[in-house]
Amino acid sequence: MDETNPVNHVTLVRGGAPFFEELIHLIEQAREYLQLMFYIFDEDATGEMVLDALSAAARRGVTVYLVVDGYGSKPFSESRQRELRKAGVKFRSFAPIKGIRFSSVGRRMHTKTIVCDHKMAMVGGINISDKYHGSDTQPAWLDYAVKVSGPDCQRLHSLYELFWKRSFLNPRQIRNKEKIIEGIMRKGDYVNWLVNDRLRGFNLVSKSYFLAVHKARHEVIILNSYFWPGINFIRELRAAGERGVSVKLILPALSDSIIFRNATRYFYKVLFRIKNTEVYEWKQSVLHGKVALADDTWATVGSYNLNMLSAFRSIELNAVITDGTFISSMRAELGAVMKASEKIDPEEFIKRTGYLGSFLNMVSYFLLHLSLLILLFFSRKD
Repeated sequence: MDETNPVNHVTLVRGGAPFFEELIHLIEQAREYLQLMFYIFDEDATGEMVLDALSAAARRGVTVYLVVDGYGSKPFSESRQRELRKAGVKFRSFAPIKGIRFSSVGRRMHTKTIVCDHKMAMVGGINISDKYHGSDTQPAWLDYAVKVSGPDCQRLHSLYELFWKRSFLNPRQIRNKEKIIEGIMRKGDYVNWLVNDRLRGFNLVSKSYFLAVHKARHEVIILNSYFWPGINFIRELRAAGERGVSVKLILPALSDSIIFRNATRYFYKVLFRIKNTEVYEWKQSVLHGKVALADDTWATVGSYNLNMLSAFRSIELNAVITDGTFISSMRAELGAVMKASEKIDPEEFIKRTGYLGSFLNMVSYFLLHLSLLILLFFSRKD
């Protein structure tokens, strides 16, 4: 951490109990504003705990805004919605499935964000649900968020206001895209907030990943839950490996989406041929994280998956951090994850998968590809 800048602090937070303890602490600390956006917000024990804390904050005079995705989050019960309104929580559901056009099904609000009093924030890949919290009998899904305190949170507060007012999502505002981007990300900031919403002209997270791999000279580590990259990103990884960069990929052995996991494994035969590349599979729980680092100069934490859905259809938000101390701490965390994972031996993997497994992986890949083409076709009709 840069001690000459004492008002900005950045910390990596692992999912499970540590994340939810930080989340509840932020809510309880709030005095003016709370702004939350979550793709999944389940009305289970974990969700109830967070909703109770939000209601209590609203009752003590905090202005509370909550946006959930209309597809990822099931509608709250009528009694819970009445309680939230009575407490003063301002609630919206992004593009609820009922009555929307088919073209909007794939365009989801995939972000996971909380901003507190313009001064503190957490951004990552962790949703509000029991499976992300974990229990004595069920380990939490492996995921991460970044906790930020300091003036950089003011720009995230402004970004949230754009989402809330829907001006950010309005195609008529695209003519002001450069001005909006300038307000979100300015060179030299301690933390940069990057948005991906390709259908509205924003692809900052995608560009940041490409540029980081392109500039890497020593090391790239990527932990990603739904790894289904395009050919151009594979080419960047291949070029990095060719120039001697160590490329390490931490991918899921367990997933909530078998088709995505199989499609990811379809890429293994390509990854195995890239020089200086190692593939690891995390087996202790479902892997849901979306983090990466390159050398000592770039790290990212957020909601963006390295796949075509995040690149072309979803609304995503990532933090990019360039502080060397933070990157070192992330490297240590990912090193511990790799140590606890299985390093995939190419020959053994091919033998273990067999012809049937290889066929299923191929079918999964092409089914996902076909689904994306259909979504993109209908989006052009919008």
